Amino acid sequence: MRVPNPDGVVVPFKLRPVQVDLLGHKEPLLLVPKARQLGFTTIGGAIDLAECELVPGTNVLFTAQKEEDAARIAKIITRLYDLQSDTLVGDDGKLPFKPKLVSSSTEQLVFSNYSQI
Repeated sequence: MRVPNPDGVVVPFKLRPVQVDLLGHKEPLLLVPKARQLGFTTIGGAIDLAECELVPGTNVLFTAQKEEDAARIAKIITRLYDLQSDTLVGDDGKLPFKPKLVSSSTEQLVFSNYSQI
């Protein structure tokens, strides 16, 4: 997966130590007090996007304190989607395609496999 860095340059997605630590938790709900620019929104968006692409019919809900923050998160997830190749790689090898993004707005992303964020 490739992501834009804080300067907007597209780079390979490499997990930071704090992101690796977050992924090590298996709790169904995890509240994380954190500073900005640690990449938690990006890793969360990448996980949500992967779930929607690989598991048809997945519904993801995220919340934000402000509408402009929610729009920024939707933009991050849409950008992650756009930067992917057209072939996804799953545990069982390559899948023939990634689901098409049927609808995209600042409030909702809908995929051709009936998943949505």
